[in-house]
Amino acid sequence: MGQDKALLTLGDHHTFYARICAKMLFVPERFLSVSPSQDLRAPGYTVVPDQHPGTGPMGGILSVLDRFAGRRLLVVACDMPCFTAREGARLLSLHRDEDALVPVVAGRWQPLAAVYSPRMAPLFREALNRGERRLRNVIARAHYRLVAVGEKEASNYLNINTREEFEEFRRKFPLL
Repeated sequence: MGQDKALLTLGDHHTFYARICAKMLFVPERFLSVSPSQDLRAPGYTVVPDQHPGTGPMGGILSVLDRFAGRRLLVVACDMPCFTAREGARLLSLHRDEDALVPVVAGRWQPLAAVYSPRMAPLFREALNRGERRLRNVIARAHYRLVAVGEKEASNYLNINTREEFEEFRRKFPLL
């Protein structure tokens, strides 16, 4: 991408991370996972520095799980600007005490917009200690459930990874 995706802005000048934070205010306990180089804040959120920098999303999720006191944590990556509160609430309502509830869009797992139990923390920690960073591999060793995402909800999971994807997204959705 060439820059911090959390700080990308759209037509309304809101950053990606601020958009997601504003949409997730319905969740009672909210955390903002940040890398050591980021100075991000959001009203109503506890900022959690990544205690495992350089390990990708798993390290950030583990850092939050280590601080989390609840039984289910909704994780939403900052590079999913279309993710809605409605979809987040739907995922939480589907959680039935699995270690992980992972949405699937067109056959692809979406572990960066999923629900995790604190029971995942030891599995993530062990994986990172072994140098493993792929969320799907660790989730597959847990008590997990996949939930299909229909066409109507699939846009929630659009994620922006490259400059080209970002420019295409801005052309398609200029008013966001």
